[in-house]
Amino acid sequence: MASPTSNIVPAESRKPATSNHKLELERQLQRRKLLRKKLSLRLGEVGSCLLEPGCGHGHWLTAYAAQYPNTICVGLDLLRERIEKARSKAARAGLEHVHFIKAELLECIECLPAGLKLQNIVFLFPDPWPKKRHHRRRMIQMDSLSALAERSMDDAKLYFRSDDSDYVEWTRELVCAHPDWQLDETLPWLFEQETLFQRKMLSYQSLQARRIVKE
Repeated sequence: MASPTSNIVPAESRKPATSNHKLELERQLQRRKLLRKKLSLRLGEVGSCLLEPGCGHGHWLTAYAAQYPNTICVGLDLLRERIEKARSKAARAGLEHVHFIKAELLECIECLPAGLKLQNIVFLFPDPWPKKRHHRRRMIQMDSLSALAERSMDDAKLYFRSDDSDYVEWTRELVCAHPDWQLDETLPWLFEQETLFQRKMLSYQSLQARRIVKE
């Protein structure tokens, strides 16, 4: 039988963890500071935009931006290589109104310029994190839906597409349970443009939702 103090970590052993924690907090603060500056420079004068979290190499967003030159578009991804390829694609097409940012979704929302509102949000085949213990890593969560709603226009719309049926049902349940979003099966898909990833899919499902305007 373990003694009552067997789980207590000696003070000298806790110092590195405390130091590491402080270092990580400092890194987060610095990262957010740089992200706010970057977003302010690119979007400081923008009133509204389309947001695509998990934009990959930017196939869909550059095609959309080419068709809608008056819509400011923002694509997010965590992998620098993807962002660089997406930027190159947009530059070759001369699309100055599309911006690709290396950032995590919630941090980006937190750091957006105060006057910027989201008009449309598009999730195209986001990582489903199929193992149950990894579900917390999915981009669609109650807190992310809340953050998106808080920064959205009254008539904002959310689009979700996935080949993973479990993730589709997960998203459906969360959207239906959320007080700021309402599924709308009559809402047409925003813009059809087959991506390289979508071309590999045998099947997929789409969900559309509207932001609920409260009186």
